[in-house]
Amino acid sequence: MHSETIKTAEFLIAELLSTEAGEEREDEIFAILDRICPDPEWSDLIFYSNNAFLRDDGSFDISTAVEKIFSYRPIIF
Repeated sequence: MHSETIKTAEFLIAELLSTEAGEEREDEIFAILDRICPDPEWSDLIFYSNNAFLRDDGSFDISTAVEKIFSYRPIIF
């Protein structure tokens, strides 16, 4: 399950970043990623990461971002 979920997240984030998805599709992608990503702040990592996931060529490293998102562990008190 975990590897399939990661592949799904990578695919959806790539689609989201491609800017080819319309507003309705973007809403669907956000809803799916909200359900499958363990990090509740996943979108901040994608859109507000201060270029932390940019490769030398300027492209976004989706695999590294998803790895970070799925390494999230909640703090349990």
